[in-house]
Amino acid sequence: MSKNKISIIISFALILISSLLIERMISSYHYSVNDLNLFKSRKVENQFVFLMGSKEFMNEGNSLARGKIHLNMWNKNQFLDFKEIPRKLIFNLELFEGGEFDLVFNKETILRFSSSKVSIYHLGHSIPQFVKELSTLPLGKQKVVIFNKAIFVNDRQILNLLNIDQLSLKGSLEGKVLISNLEIDDKMIPLSAPLDLSRFGLYFVAISILIILIPFSYLRLNVAIIFLLISIGLFSYDYFYAKEHYVLNYLLSDENKEDSLLIAKERVRVINSLWKDSPDLILFIGSSQTYGEGASTKGKRWSSLYCERIGSKKCLNIAIRSGTTKTFLNLKEEIIESRPAEIFYVLNHNDSNPSLHRRNIKLFAQEMKKQGIKLTFIIEPSLYNLNKDDVFIINTLNVAKELEVKVLDPRLYLKKDSWIWWDVIHLTDLGHQLFSEALWQ
Repeated sequence: MSKNKISIIISFALILISSLLIERMISSYHYSVNDLNLFKSRKVENQFVFLMGSKEFMNEGNSLARGKIHLNMWNKNQFLDFKEIPRKLIFNLELFEGGEFDLVFNKETILRFSSSKVSIYHLGHSIPQFVKELSTLPLGKQKVVIFNKAIFVNDRQILNLLNIDQLSLKGSLEGKVLISNLEIDDKMIPLSAPLDLSRFGLYFVAISILIILIPFSYLRLNVAIIFLLISIGLFSYDYFYAKEHYVLNYLLSDENKEDSLLIAKERVRVINSLWKDSPDLILFIGSSQTYGEGASTKGKRWSSLYCERIGSKKCLNIAIRSGTTKTFLNLKEEIIESRPAEIFYVLNHNDSNPSLHRRNIKLFAQEMKKQGIKLTFIIEPSLYNLNKDDVFIINTLNVAKELEVKVLDPRLYLKKDSWIWWDVIHLTDLGHQLFSEALWQ
C-alpha cells in the first residue's frame, strides 16, 4: 500500500475521532434539562435570555453536565416541577460546600437535605419555617427513593405522606448540588446528550474535504493530527473544567458587545415609552433587578407591587438591563420632558468606576431637583452587599446626604435565604414582594 493511501486512511481515522469529540462537546452544550421532558418550564417573562446566551438560561435554568443535573446558584435558583408525579423516583444526591437541596411536596411540605441532616419545613406563603429534624446523614452521596408516598434515604424510611399532588426539586443558595443516576418508574433517564449523527456527519465531511484538498500526504497527516490535538484539548477543558466552573456561554459569547447592543436597543424602548408632560407619573429607574429579572410575570416585580399597593395606575418602569448610571444620565432630557412627579432611582450594580458612579448619580440628582421632581434613592440589594455597604452604596448614601435626597434600603427586609434570591443579584417572586413591602413600611 502506498504512503499516500496510508496517510489518507490514518487521516480519516483521526478526523473521525476529532469529529466525534467536537460533536460531543457541541451536543452537550445544547443539551439541557428541558430536553428531558420531565419538568414544567419555569422560564420567566422577563428572563435575561439575550444577554446570558447559554441555552440553560432559556428553559428551567438548570444545567446538565457530565451526566448530572446541576442545581447550582448561578444556574438559577428555582424549582423543577415534575409534569407528572412519578410512581417511583430514585436518584443519587451529592451536596458540596454547604449546599442544600429541597424536595417540595404539594407546595407546602419541604424535605431539606443538608450535608449532615434531613429536616422538614413548612412553606405556607413565605420563607420556609423549620418543623423538625428527621434524620442525620453520613458524608458523601445519598440515595433518595420516593415510592408509594414514602420517602427513603439510604434505604431507611424517614417520611410518609398522605398524598403527593405536586413534586418539585429545588437547588441551593450556596454550594454545589448534583443529581445523578435518575430513575423514574423503573426507567433510567439519560442525563447525557444522545449522539447527533447529522451534526457528527457534518463535522466529519467538512474536515475531510479540507484534508483531501491538501496535495501532500505528510502535510495532510500533520493537519489531521493538529485537528485531533486541538479537539482533545478543547474537549478535555470543556468536560473536566469548564462544565464544573462555568454556566454562562463562555466560548461563544462576547458579553461586553452584547451589553452594548442590549442597552442601545432598550434605550429606544425607554424613549418611546416615556409620556410627555405627565405630572402624576411615577418612574422607576434601574437595571435588571428593577426591570424584574427573576419575577415570574411583570405584575410580580417589586415596582408593580408597589404601585398596586399605593393604588397608582400612572407608573412606568423604564429600567434597562445592564444599564449603568451613565445610561440614565444620557436619558435625563427625555426624563425631564416627561415631567414625572416622582422617581425611584436604583443603580448600584453595573458601574465599574466608583468615581464616575458618584459623579453620575450626583449630576442626575441635581438635574431632577432643579426641575422640582421628587427623587428617592433605593439601595440595590445583592447577596454581596446584604450585610455591608460597598463603595457604590456609600456613594449613594453620601450623595443623598449632600443633596438631601431620601434613601430607602430594602436590605433591612431581605435575608440570605434561597427562597428570596433568584441568583446572587436578582430576586424571586417572594424577594420582589419583600422588596416592595420595604418601600411603604
